[in-house]
Amino acid sequence: MESALLLIGMFLWSGAAVADTTAPLLAGQDLHVRSPQMTVYSDPTAAWDHLLGFSGGVTVTVGDNRFSGKEGFIWMKVHGTPDGVLSERYYQAYVYLEGSVSVEQGPRSKMTASRQATIQDADAIAASFVITGDIFAAADSRGESAFAAIRSEPNYQRAAQAIAPLAFGPDIPDKARVPAMPAASPLSAADPQTSDKQTQSDRIPVVHIASVAEPSSEVKKTTLADGQEVIIASGRFYLWHQAADERMVEFMADSVVLYLEPGQFDLAEERKGSELGSGRIRTAYLSGNIVLTEGGRTVRADEIYYDFRNQRALIVNASLRTFDDRRGLPIYLRAEKLGRVSQNLFEAENVQLTSSEFYLPQVSLNAAKMVLLTDEQSVEQRDTAARYDGRMYDVTARYETIPFFRWPKMRTNFVRPDMPLRRIRVGHDSDYGTYVESRWHLARMLGMKDMPGVESQFALDYYGERGIGTGADAEYQTDQSFGQITSYVMTDHGEDDLGNIARRKNIEPEDDVRGRFSFRHREFLEDGWQLTAETSYLSDRNFLESMYRDEYYGDKEQETLLYAKRIWDNQAFSILGKVRINDFQEQTEELPTVEYHRIGQSFWDNNLTWYSSSQVSRLRQRYDKDDPAPGAGGFYSYAATRNEANLPLSLGTFKVVPFAAGTYGYEDGDGWAMDVYGRPADREDNVMLGETGVRGSTMFWKEDPYLRSSFWNVNGMRHIVTPYAETALYQPSDASIDMRDYMHTGVTQRWQTHRGGDGSMQSVDWMRLDVNGTWVRDTASDSVGPALTYDPLTNSYGGGPGYGPSWFTYGDASAPLLLRRDSAYYGVVRDTLNADYQWRVTDSLTMLSDANYDIHSGNIQQLDIGGSRYVYPDISYYLGSRYLRPVRLELDENGDGTNDIFEQGSHSVIGAITWQLSPRYTATLAQEYNFDFGRSIRTEVSIARQYHRVFYAMSFSIDETLDRTAVMFSVWPQGVNEMGIGSRRYMGLTGATREE
Repeated sequence: MESALLLIGMFLWSGAAVADTTAPLLAGQDLHVRSPQMTVYSDPTAAWDHLLGFSGGVTVTVGDNRFSGKEGFIWMKVHGTPDGVLSERYYQAYVYLEGSVSVEQGPRSKMTASRQATIQDADAIAASFVITGDIFAAADSRGESAFAAIRSEPNYQRAAQAIAPLAFGPDIPDKARVPAMPAASPLSAADPQTSDKQTQSDRIPVVHIASVAEPSSEVKKTTLADGQEVIIASGRFYLWHQAADERMVEFMADSVVLYLEPGQFDLAEERKGSELGSGRIRTAYLSGNIVLTEGGRTVRADEIYYDFRNQRALIVNASLRTFDDRRGLPIYLRAEKLGRVSQNLFEAENVQLTSSEFYLPQVSLNAAKMVLLTDEQSVEQRDTAARYDGRMYDVTARYETIPFFRWPKMRTNFVRPDMPLRRIRVGHDSDYGTYVESRWHLARMLGMKDMPGVESQFALDYYGERGIGTGADAEYQTDQSFGQITSYVMTDHGEDDLGNIARRKNIEPEDDVRGRFSFRHREFLEDGWQLTAETSYLSDRNFLESMYRDEYYGDKEQETLLYAKRIWDNQAFSILGKVRINDFQEQTEELPTVEYHRIGQSFWDNNLTWYSSSQVSRLRQRYDKDDPAPGAGGFYSYAATRNEANLPLSLGTFKVVPFAAGTYGYEDGDGWAMDVYGRPADREDNVMLGETGVRGSTMFWKEDPYLRSSFWNVNGMRHIVTPYAETALYQPSDASIDMRDYMHTGVTQRWQTHRGGDGSMQSVDWMRLDVNGTWVRDTASDSVGPALTYDPLTNSYGGGPGYGPSWFTYGDASAPLLLRRDSAYYGVVRDTLNADYQWRVTDSLTMLSDANYDIHSGNIQQLDIGGSRYVYPDISYYLGSRYLRPVRLELDENGDGTNDIFEQGSHSVIGAITWQLSPRYTATLAQEYNFDFGRSIRTEVSIARQYHRVFYAMSFSIDETLDRTAVMFSVWPQGVNEMGIGSRRYMGLTGATREE
């Protein structure tokens, strides 16, 4: 017999033709099935995703549970995030076996999340499992069939009936009668004097009771000593009624006592099928394996006392389960007592909130008391979950039975444990010492409900080598505005290490108390107006770089300003006022600046297009208070306008645009006093610059829909080519405003193909190559002479400027004309070639590269190349190289010697790999080595360990740029990063969370 091993974990997941670029790094519990004959049934309209049938003997193994029988079925439903990330996917599996059924459970069987149902008077068993890993099936033969072929078969009917209570909760018997909305009493509608007793009776809903299994439940009707009529029933039964808002309320239990409304309940004398009777019931006591379903809620319990008259209930040992789609995990609420005070208000005692289905979860949130308010939805919205607002009192977070966090009061929306603690980082750093960084949800910490659109947090930190820090941050957004507030203050008795150069190490802070405050706000007003307000206070010049390094290098400048802007049609008008409040910053105050822009104004029936940009400013130059040579500073005025006219033409497939532009500038301070070579020139307050040129482009393509390659995953090919060119000549009024004439030309190319599964083919860029070149008149010199000081405005070291790769990298041709006063490098000033290349080899392998070549010097200024690869299912890695041409200067560490150690540029090789060592362990390694320095720059190693819905990680890092080492330990529950301890950068490796 031919043996076939089928990896259903790959074949079941829809969209498997497009592999995910991130490995499912931490796998979960697998399901193994073995049978001689397996049949896959298809039904595109079914609620489940996959149905498998087995015959000739079947064995199902999940963890330490082993089930066997002669034949059976397995239903599977795939759950996970909407984008289908494999690491966040799991299966809900329902198993039915019959014939010579046996069940073997090992000592660790309770570690498996499962539910079972006994099939009375049948040699059969039904069970459900949550499968967080993959599903494997081994069969001697495999077939496929339509679902219609077995839908009416007796064995499938028995199977579907058996798993229905597990899959769907209470099952309404086929012959059960579901009542319509109870009609109002004609007497009460006609006579407003109807007795309160009659009106109250009419409000009691009609309740139906039916037997679930055969033989029918034992039912006995009797009258108590006080005259109360009751019904006592034993054996599995089903009870249901329709509430006044058309919501169905359903019960399943093993025994019940029903307290009847006198004379208003009919017990069927001759049972028709499973129905036992119907009528009005005052209250009910239910016990034994209870399942209560109301709308979108399902509650399991040991005992329930239910008041139908007032819609109140007392539930003992209640367990409520829901699912958080955003986080991709179930949420369980368990309570020793759960009381329903009114339709939307609940009170609970001894509450446990967790994402684990285990009786003793690894991590849980516990409360002595909880008040829960539900926001019920209309009938039309019942496909979505109800919203909750819960207040928890005397809250304790526990690891198994060990409490590690307490708080007197907090609020929750129930679908997640909204602890006030947002995150904790614990570790040791060579500069900061042993540290504890904590972030708290400010509103929850105060026991308040988060305001709509507001996210606030409170910081409390300890650094062994520095001191204690605290602060508050908030981000907010409304329909008409958004903004953020950041504040932090700390005591600091340490030193700042900002780099590995001597003059940037061991810097004493100016004060022992340091901090910051910043506020940014934008308001959208009527008629297209926007108002922006910002302020930023820093205690000293090094605080931001030391404590907020990413913001220092990547965010905008710290400013204090008020900015109003109006945009309408193709026009924009703005007014800006900016002042300096940090006296160690070198900034230009704008008191104010007014701008007007008009973009693409058409004339002569679109035959001429006009562009205009104008600016008028009153400025004040402010220098660093500690600068030994701060300059004159003071107030001055600046005005500039640039106007351009375009003449768009079509010459066949070519688009050609001749243009002419004129620029005028006025500045009554230092004026323009530098020529295009960086040499001193006669100072001019008024300058003019003329500009003429032409732009042109075209496009052509070729397509071959029959080109196929399974190796390269190519299905048809289309090649799109877009050449373009631009040239401009300048006519200056003075040497101090002269610009270099230039010619720029290039071509963009796209090779496109189709990829994807049947019925989901999409067009993708298989390969992309952009090449362009710029040639200028009189290229800038690349020579650098000996120097003692460095001027960043002119990139000069003493005797003259040196043009290195940094000026290519940071050059900006759109910079305002005002900057032309201080720099000869206004835009591209060298003959260069540029290339940008991307090759999407497969859906799991991508290559990227870009380069800049200096034609004048014959040097490669910049070259980056890298590739990322995902090897299913265990490994993903990246390998790349970054090169920036060095420009060496003869300077020592203090800037006054002749040691050749200072470098602009670098050549680094970066590698990173994530490897699933086993189903429980995942390792990551990242390394950067710089050949110019001849040593490693950064090293980082981490190991992550998975337990059931809890992850642990240990990381070690070395940063040679800051001469710093760090060790960090991290713990976080799956999907609940608020309860995480340590670095959150590793949480994404597990699919545990997608939010920051």
